[in-house]
Order: sequence, then C-alpha cells, then structure tokens
Amino acid sequence: MIITFQLEQEEYKKFTKFALKRACGKKNEKKSFVLNLIIWFLLAVVFMVVFQAISKKSFNFDIPTAVIVLLPFIIGAGIYLLEVLKLQKGTLPKIDGFLLSKSTIEINEDGLHASKESANSFFKWSVIESISENEGDYYLFLDNLYAIIVPGTAFTSEKQAGEFRGLIEKYV
Repeated sequence: MIITFQLEQEEYKKFTKFALKRACGKKNEKKSFVLNLIIWFLLAVVFMVVFQAISKKSFNFDIPTAVIVLLPFIIGAGIYLLEVLKLQKGTLPKIDGFLLSKSTIEINEDGLHASKESANSFFKWSVIESISENEGDYYLFLDNLYAIIVPGTAFTSEKQAGEFRGLIEKYV
C-alpha cells in the first residue's frame, strides 16, 4: 500500500496536543480542571481562615484587598500564558519546511518506507511501539513523543483508511 500526503500545521498542532496528553497520562482534561479549581478554592478558604484567626485586630476582607492580593497572581498567570503561546508558535514547523513537505509512505512486509523530496527512511515493524487514532489521523509512535503522522486527509475513503489500519495492526 502506498499513501501520499502533505501534513498541515493544524494537523501537526493536533498531533502535539495528543502526544503531550498521551505522555502525561491525562485522560480527562475537564475533570482535571474542575479538580484543580476545587483544590485552589479550598486552599484560598483555608488561608483566609488562618489569616483571620491569627490576626490581632479585626480583619476585614473586602474587594480592594482581594484585588491587591490577586493582582500579582493574575499578572503572573498572564505572563505565563503569553510565554506558553509564544513557545507553541515558535515550535511549529515551517509551512515550506521539511516536516510539512509532501510525504509518501509505502507499507510492506519488511516495514514502512517513508520518503520526502530530500530524505528517505525505513522503519522496521519492531520499532513501532504503538498506533493511535485521533479524529481520523493516525500516529505510529516510535517513542513517547516521536511518531509518523498520517493525517486523515491522506485517505480518499473510509475503506482506504480501514485497509491502512488493518495493515499496520497486522505487523505491529
């Protein structure tokens, strides 16, 4: 079986998001977010009770006090998010670069031949650790974060995608 495709930046973003979740073992992001929110809320309540209990004079917690206390945390979180976004943008492959160039994958009994205009690679079946499918895209993981990405757009039909999956599962 021979498949030819060109990976897009959005497909690569989808892969990196999936690979990081896979490496971190995150199964349910929403559940994790809610749990973190509850923990931070309880921690804030505990600190407020402790400060009120140990203060020598009456402690009035009002909106200006809350803003003054939260302002450095909000600024810090904003700076952190901006840096993460810059990092994500800076690590995207170039549109005309090697990773997003036209690729051809040939599957046979010996392994998988991957070729681009400027490089050829051969992967024995034994080096492919696992296969993952994410929203129609296939990732053939060779390591925790490195994978051969086969986007869903590489297939002309569901039947062809099924044949691809069947061939890969036969050898891996």
